[in-house]
Parts: sequence; structure tokens; C-alpha cells
Amino acid sequence: MVVRFHNAILAIIGKPNPACIFDSIPEKGSGFQQHPTSFCPCQYATGIWNGQFSQRNRSRRIRRTEVRPIRNRRAISDFAEATAQVPSFLSVRGCSCRTARRLQLLTDTKRRAHLRIVLLVLKPRKNEESQGEPWLREKDLKFRVALVRPWSGPPIPARPTASAAVPLMAERVHTEYGIFRDPAKERKVADYFRCQQEAVADDIILFCRTAKENWGRPLVTGVFYGYFFFLFGRQQTGGHLEIQRVLASPWVDYLSAPQTYAPAFRGMGGSGQSRGLVESFTMHGKLLLDEMDQVPALYGKTGAEAEKALPESVAILRRNVAESYTRGHGMWFYDFGPGLGRKGWWDNAVLMEEIARMRRVFGAYFERPHRPQADVAVVYDTASFYYTASAPAGDPVIDPVAVNQLPIRVYQSGAVADVFHLGDLERADWDRYRVVIFANTFLLDVAQKRAIRERVVRGGRHVVWVMAPEYTDGERLDAGFIGDVTGIRVERAETSGGVTMDVRAPGLPAVEISVARGFQPVFVAADASAESLGT
Repeated sequence: MVVRFHNAILAIIGKPNPACIFDSIPEKGSGFQQHPTSFCPCQYATGIWNGQFSQRNRSRRIRRTEVRPIRNRRAISDFAEATAQVPSFLSVRGCSCRTARRLQLLTDTKRRAHLRIVLLVLKPRKNEESQGEPWLREKDLKFRVALVRPWSGPPIPARPTASAAVPLMAERVHTEYGIFRDPAKERKVADYFRCQQEAVADDIILFCRTAKENWGRPLVTGVFYGYFFFLFGRQQTGGHLEIQRVLASPWVDYLSAPQTYAPAFRGMGGSGQSRGLVESFTMHGKLLLDEMDQVPALYGKTGAEAEKALPESVAILRRNVAESYTRGHGMWFYDFGPGLGRKGWWDNAVLMEEIARMRRVFGAYFERPHRPQADVAVVYDTASFYYTASAPAGDPVIDPVAVNQLPIRVYQSGAVADVFHLGDLERADWDRYRVVIFANTFLLDVAQKRAIRERVVRGGRHVVWVMAPEYTDGERLDAGFIGDVTGIRVERAETSGGVTMDVRAPGLPAVEISVARGFQPVFVAADASAESLGT
């Protein structure tokens, strides 16, 4: 259940074939595939968990997000009483429960062993101020009882509660308008993804705050979060879209991530870039700790093969370390090599000396203020993914090209570029930038458009718009919005098959840009006052 209840501590799903909540590959490795024991272990109710959730029945035929049903009504009462005694937080949606409250259990007394969904809902005390309307009500959605039929039998009667059904997988992968999701028709899916993403961000903040408030001395807290590049085409389900929410929190001090994967990033001639939007971390006063986990080319080789691979190993080592330091952040070496009689990845005299030399060189700059030198800005957005295709099969261009290929080409151009979030337009030092690239800014709000107009599109600066900026305002799709922000009127072009653009303008090198798989919509300039450089 991904719906958030501000007054709920737990939502248990037990239907036989629930819609998959976590769509990405890591769900299997994260323990969401099977629950052989209790769904939410609690030391305050050990006897109840052990006695009533059928821990003795260790059948492995358990579906995703399924738990063993409560066996009798006495267990339900005991469970409610024990849960109300938990002093801190048991919320899976970031809502801290710091006081005991009356527990209301919605259940089916006739078919209690075959419930699909059991909801444990906390009601505030009369003298306790409500924590606000539920997440869905904040989004102006209608509410209905979401309890579904048991495996057989009539619907479960229950009092109305703020809830909604999780969109089925078919709804999540479907888009009404090509690579874009129509907010007027698919609001339910967009809000489903947003709720899931906000829940992850809110829990991060909650855990960091809890650690800081309960530790005996000042504590630095951080999290592996803020991944953006190369998320395997699963931006909506990857859990990292609400990065601005986390960056704005005073409870989070640093973020970590492995440097971007894939040969185009890590190979010789690749960018070696960090996984996230690094300059946004800097603008918010957060530290990025890169995880340098790239195995050297010489690892596992001996003799002539090792000697041949040594120059590449040194070059990539220098590039990856310099990438973190020159952006004002830190990193560490994550060595997966040792074990089973094997040496460490960097257990080589030449590589160790190179690491020591870089430590001396970069150490000389450690006490100096970091002064960025970039004169190109690449601006990305995360909220726009709520309105684009959520499966790789439905998106051959946004994530593969605009997100993952574009920064590599910027690096290879020789230009020094900053990469940051659309939400940080007001924080950026625009005096430094001569070129600004808006990469995937399909969703713009009024404040962002004002910042672009007043701070970006001025001073003889070149502004590059990729694809369809402001194609949606979050309420509807409209090609007219594109002209409003770019100043160039566009129209939709009918295409079939792959899409190719040829640049054949005087004074510019001939360039062909192509996407092998066809997609819609495709827009072209329809403005007599605009000069077309490619078709």
C-alpha cells in the first residue's frame, strides 16, 4: 500500500496477487519478494508476532508484500493494544507516532483468515491537534474506501477512510500521449509515483533527525540518495525524485552514491561523473561523498597483460578522483577485490604510489575555498518524470538521450559545466554562465518561468532548449506552453519509425542526431521569425 495516512502507523497487504509496489530490479535483493516471518518485527509485541502471524508455517510460497493473516479476534485485540505502547515511530510513511493513540482496526470478522488488506489507523486524542489532511486530500483527489473483496465473498463493510487503490501495472506503464503522461487523464498514476517518492524522502529526513536528536553528541548524518544518471530507465520507481526535499532538510548533512555506471561514463574517454546533480548539493551546503568502486583494468591480470593495462588503470584512477575533488566534494575507494585468496583492486605498487601522489597534490588545495570555474550550466528536473513514460520500453529518448547521453557529450566537448536541479535557479551564480542547457524541463511552474525570464534569458547568454520545455503545467499538455517559455512557436510533426535531425547550417559542422526507435510527440519550429539550423 503506497497511500500515505498521516495518522496511520502500518498498512499490511495480504492479497494473493497484489500489484507490484516496487517496480525496479533491486526489490528482490531488498527483501520485498518474501516475508517468511513478521512483516514489521517489533520487540514490544514479540509474543503476538510469534504466536499469531504463523511463524511456524515457513512455506516459501509467499507473494510480494504478502504477510501471514492474523488467526483470531483475540490476537487482533492483543496486537492493537501492544502496538499502541510503541513509544517512538512505526510509520512506513514518515509519520512519527510519539504518543499512544486509540487504535482503530478495520477488519473482516467473518473472513479474518483471508483478508486482502488490513489497515491499522491511529485516531488522534481529542485534545491533540490533527497532523493535517492525508496526502491524497492535499492533492484534491476524491476519497473512497479502498478495502477490497476478500479472496471470495462480499466487500468488507468499513467506515470511510482516506485511501485509494494502487494503480495496476498496466496503468503505470501506459501513457496517453506517446512518451508523455497526460495529467488531465492520468493524475492517479502521477500522484501514485509522487506519493511513493515523497515517502522515501520523508523517511530519510525522519531517520536522520531521529539519529541527531537522540545521539549523545553532535552527529553527522547522511544517506545514499540523489541518484540521477543511469537509473536503468526507472526514474519514477527508483526512489530519488524528491531530492530537493532532502537537500532542503537541516537534518541531512551529506549524500553518497557510486560514480555513474555504464562504459560510456566509466570507460576510457568517458565522463567519470558523479551519479547526482552535484552543484545542487553544493548550493544547499551538503557534502557529496562519491563511492569510487571502479575496478582497475589491470586487476586479475599478470605479466604483459598487466603492463599493457597499467596506463589505462592510472588514467581512470586520476580522472575519477579529480572529478570529485575539482567539484569541491569528497570520495572514498570501495574495494570489492579482497577475499577468497584474491588481492585488493588497488593492491599494486604503481597504483598505490599514484594514490599517495594525488593525496599530496589535492591536499595542498584542501584548506582553500572552492571556486567553481564552469561557464556552462546543464539544468535537469526530477518532477517532470511524474509526467513521462515510466518503463524503458515507452521512453527511447528522455532518459537514454537527454539524461544519460547529453552530459557525456558536454564533458567531451572540453567545456567546463555545472550540473544542477531546476529547483535551484534562484541559487545559481548566473554571472558565470555563457551557455545554459535545459535538458528535461517539461514541467515548469510560475516561479521557475519568472526566474528563467528575469535571470537566465538575458546578457547575451546562449540558451539551449531540449525537446519540449514546459509541455505541461501539471494540469494539462499543451504545445502552446513551449512557445511561451522559448519564444519560438512550434507544431507537432508527424513521424514514423526512427527520428533523425540533420544540422547543415553555414559555419557549423555537419551533425546528424538520430534516435533509432520512433516516439511521439515530435515538435518542429513553426515560426517565421526563427531560423532553423536543422531538419
